Amino acid sequence: MNHSHPVDVVAELTLPFLGNRTYLHGTTLFESMRSHLSSDGPITFKIARRIESNRVRISLVTDLVQQKDEWAASLVFRSAKGPQILVAQPLELLPPIERQAYDESVIISRATGGKNELWFEGPSPFTLIATLIPMFKVLLKREHPMNVPGQWMFTRLDLEGHPEKQGRLGLRLDAVLGSVLARSVILRDHVSCGHLYYSWVA
Repeated sequence: MNHSHPVDVVAELTLPFLGNRTYLHGTTLFESMRSHLSSDGPITFKIARRIESNRVRISLVTDLVQQKDEWAASLVFRSAKGPQILVAQPLELLPPIERQAYDESVIISRATGGKNELWFEGPSPFTLIATLIPMFKVLLKREHPMNVPGQWMFTRLDLEGHPEKQGRLGLRLDAVLGSVLARSVILRDHVSCGHLYYSWVA
């Protein structure tokens, strides 16, 4: 640890796994970390590696270099006063694992759209990000099918404020970079309010 930049522990959390997954879903981690921020300003959430535990330590740091080898995700909130940075560090798994239902077909069955776009007619039973995740999977499967073993996984989110507050929700496939990184634009009533990123994990 760099002692010139103290790390402030914000919380140690026990979180549920979604469905039959064996890892902590990015949407669960994102919502848990964001609950410790009080502003509607722009935020960036990144997942550095998959967390296979239901226990995480959330800490406030002054820069993203601190303990970088130890944390698995980061959430940066930007304001006029400067950035606030939260990082998540996996802790030892604590059984039994709580499980939360996450039926993605509820979203998929109501998603419609043309080439490179998909729209959802609400309301959704899930949070904004948990609604977008299955939409992006459908969009990628339709527009950029992969013929090698692996899967697309949520790895980054950029949001301007809190777009879940109003308007029709959509995704537009923006780029697929080298078949390993895909980016889509998050839309509210055809207005861009952020980006969602997936990485191909073999």
